[in-house]
Amino acid sequence: MGKNRENSLMLQAYNLLKKRIVSLDLKPGQRLNDKQLAREMSLGRTPIREAMLKLEAENLIIIDKAIYVKHITIQDIKDLFEGLLVIERFAARLASQRITPEQLREMKEINKKIEDAMEKRNFLEITFQNSDFHQLLAKASGNRYISSTLCIMQNEAQRLAYLSYSRETLSDFSLDKHFELVRQHHRNIINFLENKQTEKLEKQIVEHVKLFRSRITRYVTSKESESFIF
Repeated sequence: MGKNRENSLMLQAYNLLKKRIVSLDLKPGQRLNDKQLAREMSLGRTPIREAMLKLEAENLIIIDKAIYVKHITIQDIKDLFEGLLVIERFAARLASQRITPEQLREMKEINKKIEDAMEKRNFLEITFQNSDFHQLLAKASGNRYISSTLCIMQNEAQRLAYLSYSRETLSDFSLDKHFELVRQHHRNIINFLENKQTEKLEKQIVEHVKLFRSRITRYVTSKESESFIF
């Protein structure tokens, strides 16, 4: 009973901290103080510290002489998209032959939540649900190494996604247009998985990753990004 309560408090601290990191309430490079965070969240320092260890494993914070939110560098962004293009494509290839009916149903449910969140402009919900969509695709590959690797990459991608959505200023490629393409891509991905159309699925995944990369590239090279320190 005591152990379950400890795990529950750790997960509570983890979820709260992760939301603050992804939503940029805790900014890249910001120093973290477990005592202060415990006070703000009305939790003990032990679950905060345990949550920090989990976030460090997910590459979201750095624990050294001090504890701080991991920076996002231009090289990180380049490495991320190179990795996503390889990992997601191979995950899709395996998933097209291994995905279960239960996983397909779950993917459809997640996609419905994404589309609902798009209508409401709930950027944080879009970010987390979209990450769940792609992590489920990796899980459907049936390969735990692919799944765990993509999980780490999605944690990095979440901050970039939220950043580009919540600071929309790109008049030449509006958020509405971007969301419409995402809807179309996700529906195609589900359809190709359902019908085991591996080649079409791989092409759609590559196009989908490139769409995300294009949006992030536009943001990083825009004047808007000058006010945000990576």
